[in-house]
Amino acid sequence: MLSVALVVVGFGLLLARISKARINRTDASLQPILGAFDALGTELKSMKEQMMVKERLAALGEVSAGIIHELRNPLSVIVGYARVLHKTLEEEDPKRPLVEAILKEAETMNSIVEELRRFSKAESLKKEGFKICPILFGIRDNLDPSGERLFIPEGPDLKIYGDKTLISHALLNVIENALEVGDKVVVDLKVEALQGLQPRVVISVRDNGPGLKEEDLTKVFLPFYTTKEKGLGMGLAFAQKIVMAHGGKIEMENSPEGGCICRVSLPLY
Repeated sequence: MLSVALVVVGFGLLLARISKARINRTDASLQPILGAFDALGTELKSMKEQMMVKERLAALGEVSAGIIHELRNPLSVIVGYARVLHKTLEEEDPKRPLVEAILKEAETMNSIVEELRRFSKAESLKKEGFKICPILFGIRDNLDPSGERLFIPEGPDLKIYGDKTLISHALLNVIENALEVGDKVVVDLKVEALQGLQPRVVISVRDNGPGLKEEDLTKVFLPFYTTKEKGLGMGLAFAQKIVMAHGGKIEMENSPEGGCICRVSLPLY
C-alpha cells in the first residue's frame, strides 16, 4: 500500500511540475495546490532517504550481532587467563605490567562489544506525550550547570509523542557531541509546518567548532566513525537510530557562521 501511495503521489507531483509554469500565469488560485504537491515531493524524497537509512541500519544491526557472537567467547577466555596469570605474579615481576596492559585493552574491547550489543538491539518504544523544553533544560543542567557553554533559550511549549527516555538519550548524545567540538553551543527550537503535512518540531544544535569536511558530513552517523581523538563514535549513530524509530529525521551540515548544525526533526504532538 505504501509503495502504491508513493507512486501516485510521485505521478501527481510530476504532472503538477510539468504544468506549473502555465498554471502560474493563468490561475493563481491553484498555487496552494502546487504548494501542497511540492511539499509532498519533499516529503516523498525524505521518506525514500529514510527507508534507505533504515535498511542500512538493519543490515548494520545484523552484522553487529554476528560480530558480538564471534568476539565474546574468545575475549572472555583471554580475560580469564590474564586474570589467573595476574594473580600468580609478584608485585615486582616485570611481566605484571604486561598482563595489566592486556587486561586494560580487553576492557576496551568489552566496551566496544557492549556498544555493538546496544546498537544491534531492537528498541521497544514506550510512547507518551511529553514537553520537549524540560528535557533540554535537564540536559543543560547536567552538562553545563553554569550555562557558560550551553545556551538553551526559553522556547515555545511544544510537545512530541514518543519514548521520553530514548528521545532524551538521543538529544543528550547530539548536544554532548557539539560540546566536545566547540566551547559554545546554542540550541534552537521551532515548528516546521509544510503545507499538507504533519507539523514537526525541529531542534537545532549549533556549535562553534571547526566544522566538517564535506565527505565527513555523510559519515558522522555511521557506527564507530569519529573525527575526534577520544570516543567510540557511537553517540550520533544511536541518536539517528532512535530518531528514525520515531519517524523523525536527523541531519548535519556546516553553518555559514562556522561550526556545525545538527537538526533533529520529530513529529509534533
